[in-house]
Parts: sequence; structure tokens; C-alpha cells
Amino acid sequence: MSMGQRMKKILPLILLVSAPAYGASFTEIYGIDSGDNTYVNGVSADGLVVVGDAYSFDENIHYGLRWTAAGGAEESNRLPDSARSEVFDVSDYDSVSVGTSWQANGTDYLATWQTYGSPPVMIGTLPGFTDSIASAVSFDGRVVAGWSYTNGLDITAFRWTAAEGMVSLGYLPGHGRSVAYDISGGGSMIVGYSQTASPSPLEIKAFKWTAGGGMEALPAPAGSFSRAFGVSKSGRYIVGEITAPDGSGGYTSNMVRWDDDGSYDELGPAGVVGAGGGRPSISADGSVIVGKSDQGAIIWSETYGVNLLADVLAGNGIYSTGDVSLDEAHGIADDNRTIVGWGGVGGPVQSTSRGWVIKLDTLQPRTLVDVDVLPGDAANEIEPGTTMPISVAILGKSIASGDNFDFDVNNIDPTSVDFGVIKNIINDMKQCMSCGINDFYLLSLFLIKISKC
Repeated sequence: MSMGQRMKKILPLILLVSAPAYGASFTEIYGIDSGDNTYVNGVSADGLVVVGDAYSFDENIHYGLRWTAAGGAEESNRLPDSARSEVFDVSDYDSVSVGTSWQANGTDYLATWQTYGSPPVMIGTLPGFTDSIASAVSFDGRVVAGWSYTNGLDITAFRWTAAEGMVSLGYLPGHGRSVAYDISGGGSMIVGYSQTASPSPLEIKAFKWTAGGGMEALPAPAGSFSRAFGVSKSGRYIVGEITAPDGSGGYTSNMVRWDDDGSYDELGPAGVVGAGGGRPSISADGSVIVGKSDQGAIIWSETYGVNLLADVLAGNGIYSTGDVSLDEAHGIADDNRTIVGWGGVGGPVQSTSRGWVIKLDTLQPRTLVDVDVLPGDAANEIEPGTTMPISVAILGKSIASGDNFDFDVNNIDPTSVDFGVIKNIINDMKQCMSCGINDFYLLSLFLIKISKC
């Protein structure tokens, strides 16, 4: 095709709208040794301390991980001579971390409570159980939630304080097992799930527990399974998943947010964006939720709905995270902008997983739209080599068309529109070539004029 021939090009465009606060960033979290695998479970309220666990290839041990940008990785919540420990949560401003650690016998896990700078403390198990896990801690570090178990079969949720020790939360009526995943800021509410002791018939129900009301089931459709994984600081909002029959003999999972008025909202298209086997985390005010899906880490906000975290990161001007993937998001700080998680690692490195921390300026994702060059001209003629403005049409879709949020083409700030990175354009061109378009050329665009149609 000669340069003078008429042609039609559909180019990718990225809509970026941001209000910079401190600058978006993506930071990898390394272990004590740079080759260690790192996994992230939570973040402090101020976003400065990240907790989880790491695996040392050299020493063949899993150690509880505490990480800061200033100090790097430190070991945490590991009992003496233990070959495995893990940190699941940290109190506000990093006063206390909780998790679990193998005993010296190498078989039983015990829940641990540790004040930073002091040795970890074992908080025991419920009577009759051999193991325990501390999964969450109140904002002041005084109340802990988790579960005790034996052989992974007999499982019971607990609440622990130094004054009362470990107290069973019991089960919902007709059930014989329970797990507690999270706790409200003041420690007055605990959430998790309860299930029947026998798998036939199996019943799993999300619950909330309070001292005054005991364990109460959260609403869910009949015949479904539900689990609660996180609760906002005040206890108003709870995040979890509901797995319901899909009408064709199977089941599909959907991430949901329960309100304290007894209602709940489905937060993503069923079977596409759901909890995905991971544990979503909810922000202090309940307005933002992060987790995982079949397509990678996700973020939900009241304004923009569910989006892939990678798309939101691109909306902040960061298009690549190098060799580290965004697989699972497991924590969000009180600023609703600091998110932690982990993903796989590619390239010639020893480690296969690595934690990360993301800071966002905006929760708005990048929006890919089609640009039809010179829409008023049926032939879409382009005159290369000129510096004349090129009129483009921004084509939008609404929620009714299946998008996650409204995209109003009448309210576009021209200064927020930019062409995607060259890599994206070239990839799109390669896709066009695979469809039979064998000739293309790349234009240098000196000026873009936004038109509405």
C-alpha cells in the first residue's frame, strides 16, 4: 500500500484522569535475601509496614515477614527453632503483629502475638485442640481473632484477649466447624464462616459475631455457600463471597459486600470477577475492596466498580511491573490508595513469587477506546507529513452495554487524552496483521483535536 492511498486506522487510546497527591508507585518487596520468595498478607493503617511470610531457599525455612521501605525485610513471629512462621495481620501503626509458627516439634502450629522489638508470644489453643492460627488483630493490638484446629478437620473460631484468654465463638445452629478471618477496628465484631461438620449435606454460611448478638448468619440465597473474609473498621461493611448454583448443574462465585442493614451487593460479574479462591480485603471505611480474580488482582470502589488492578495502575501512568505479575491483592491501608499483594516472578531468577506495594493517585482505571480517524470522511483519508490537527471520535459505552462504569464522551477533558505506549500500538498492529492487514505505517502526531459525534 502506498503512502498516498486511502486507509482506515483504528488506534488504541488511553484516557488518563489523575489528581497527583504523592505520586503513584510500584515497589517490589524482597525478603532478607533478595532471592527469597515473598508473600504478602496485610498492611498497617498508615501503609508503612507490610506483613506476610517468605521462603529462604538457602536455609529451607519459611519465616514471618515484616517489611518497610526504610528498613527492608525483617523476621517476625517466629518461635525459637521453628522452621515455619507466617504473619497474617498487623495492628494500626505497627504495634502488634499476629500469625502462627511451628512448635519446635515441627508438627503443631501455635498462634503468635508479637509486639515489635520483643519476642513472639504463644497465645495457645482452645481446649482439646492441637493447633491454632491468629488471622486478625484489632487496631490497638488487644483483641485477636483466628481459629483452633486438629488435623485440619475439627476447626473452631476464637477470640483472644490477654485478660480472658482464648474463647470459642461456637457455630451456627446445626454446624460443627467455624473459621474467623477478620476483626473490626475496636475488636467488637468478628467475621468468618461456619459449616456443617459432615460434608453430606454440606452447608457453609458467612457469619458476623458480636458479644451482644453472638454468631449470626449473613444473608445469602437459598442453596448457596457464603464466606466472610473482611470487615471495615466500624463494622458496618463486610466483604466476602457467595457461591451459588449457575442453573446448569455447576456453581459460580461472586464477591459481595454486606451492609449492616442486612442487605448485600454483588460487586462483579459472576464467574468472571469474584473472590477467585483468594481472600478479599476491605478498606477502613468500606468504600474500597481488593482481592483476586481468574484474571489477576482486582480492585473495587464505589465510584468505578470492579477493575483489574493492572488497569488502575495504568490509569496512574504505570504500564509495566517488570517481571512481577499482579496476581493477588491482600491488603489496603486507611488512605484507600496503598495496596499490597504478591505475584509470580518471571525471568532468570531463583524466586518464583514476590510481594509488592502499590501507591495510587487515583482509583480510576485506564479506559481503552477506539479512535476512528477523520470520522466525517467515509474513506478516512490521512495525509501523512502534515502538521494539521487530526479530528478523532471518542466512542463510549454505558453500563447498559456491559461495562463496569459509565463512560460519558461528552465530558472528556482533552488534556487527559493521550495515545497508548508504543508497545501497545505495535501489539495492536500485529493483531491487525494477523487478521489480514499486511501493510501499516506509524504516524507522528503533532496535535490531536478532540471531536464529539
